[in-house]
Amino acid sequence: MYGDDTATDFDGIRVIARRGPITIGSGDQIIREYCVAAINDGMRGVVLDFSNILTVDSSGWGELGGSLTTCLHRNVMFAFACIHPKFEELLEITNFRTIFPVFPDVETAVRTLGAIDFATYTMRSHEWTDDRRVSAKT
Repeated sequence: MYGDDTATDFDGIRVIARRGPITIGSGDQIIREYCVAAINDGMRGVVLDFSNILTVDSSGWGELGGSLTTCLHRNVMFAFACIHPKFEELLEITNFRTIFPVFPDVETAVRTLGAIDFATYTMRSHEWTDDRRVSAKT
């Protein structure tokens, strides 16, 4: 981990607590590195805890999208927790909310991702309900 960032594993789900911005030259490539490390360590999901992230620029959002793609191509879920209200608004305006699973807290994210059957999970086999829980499409 870089700087004050931390990673904690909960039954196959890695929680990354980033402490600082995700901007060009400052954290924009670190998140994908963390995701690759989680994949290599056999994790089934990655949760990015936004509690201490106050700045994300366009390079940062691009890197987060790349991190999501990296994870999903390996059937590893990538989700956000503890999003600051200013990011909530941005996710809604840009329609990113439809591709990034967002949870109100880390515990809910870990519990929800832990309940997914990743052996049969594909990028198109889920839909997000209003409270962002995963449910199988029928």
